[in-house]
Amino acid sequence: MGSRIAAHLANAGIPTLLLDMVPAGEGSRNRLAVAALDALTKAKPAAFYEPTLAALIALGNFEDDLPKLAQCDWVVEAVAENLAVKTALLARVVPHLAPHAVLTTNTSGLPVARIAAGLAARRERFFGTHFFNPPRYMRLLEVIPTAESDAAVVAAFAAFADRALGKQVVFANDTPNFIANRIGIAVMFTAAALMLEQGLTIEEVDALTGQAIGWPRTGTFRLAPGGNRHSGPCGRELPPRRNAGRLFRHPGRDCEAWLARRQGRPGFLQEDSGSGWEGRAAGA
Repeated sequence: MGSRIAAHLANAGIPTLLLDMVPAGEGSRNRLAVAALDALTKAKPAAFYEPTLAALIALGNFEDDLPKLAQCDWVVEAVAENLAVKTALLARVVPHLAPHAVLTTNTSGLPVARIAAGLAARRERFFGTHFFNPPRYMRLLEVIPTAESDAAVVAAFAAFADRALGKQVVFANDTPNFIANRIGIAVMFTAAALMLEQGLTIEEVDALTGQAIGWPRTGTFRLAPGGNRHSGPCGRELPPRRNAGRLFRHPGRDCEAWLARRQGRPGFLQEDSGSGWEGRAAGA
């Protein structure tokens, strides 16, 4: 996701520094960032407005190039949706920030306040951002301030995201899944309940909830592994209030039993099992 955000910044004419890990073994220490940029140039739909904009993205890695962050006005962390990973990297980032820099974490549902608690400094210039994939085409941007975030800094960033990046900014509370994914998880659970009640197959649900109603072709169940791999488990953390508990308890085990009765696995699971999604979901 970090590389796609970098591409959208380049689309807006903003020079961007894209950093990634140093992989094990011999070869260029920047090869993960190089591979990410190469993938952007081949992405469909296109990540760049036009190919020459890729030149606005400089490449580096977390081991050698963190001092370059001192030249940046905004630093957005977009590593794996893992609280420990994010806090560890941000602790290394903070000492290199310019006094005026804004720091955000890009997350689809992790508690932003807990990430902020791991910062030794700069909490007043830190908050959450949630870009939707692909950011060039998805206008929504959730901004999630913490109690310590400077309101003026957050407002200035929101104005920048609106005017420079073309985003529809929505301010969200620091609750599981924020706003859009919170609604999305409810929609998915409702679709699962209706599937059981009406005797539909997974493929039929995806056909009915995809392009037929103007939604993406992923429909409901294909979206779950690809688009909500990290936010899906948050549905189980919703508090049992305002009838939310009833909604999120309804289809779970019945769905598992229904899948167990099926001969073979639905197509979307066959496609995603190679990526290890089923294992990650089971361990979440």
